[in-house]
Amino acid sequence: MKTKIFLIVLLAVFLPFMGPVHKAWTVSGPSWHKVKLYMTSWCPYCQRMIQYFEDNNIDYVAYDIEKDKKAENEFRNYGGTGIPLVVVGKTVISGYDPEKVKAALE
Repeated sequence: MKTKIFLIVLLAVFLPFMGPVHKAWTVSGPSWHKVKLYMTSWCPYCQRMIQYFEDNNIDYVAYDIEKDKKAENEFRNYGGTGIPLVVVGKTVISGYDPEKVKAALE
């Protein structure tokens, strides 16, 4: 648990300085493409959503909509008006709602 928190903090500190790589990051696995998270670096609920994914071993890809114009356009196309926005397959979940994410993954 401490290692995961350390890694999240480390990413939060150094990711902005890494150039284009910071636009999106993936957690590899067989279903990495199934869950998308549209977020910003300053959003506490986005960080909570990431922590939920990590704690529950949910593979995901995260897009910072302030740093990635393509991701921002996708976010808008999904009807996004607030963050975090989670897309599980064809299900769109607005806001921090782990129960809806869990239901969408079942």
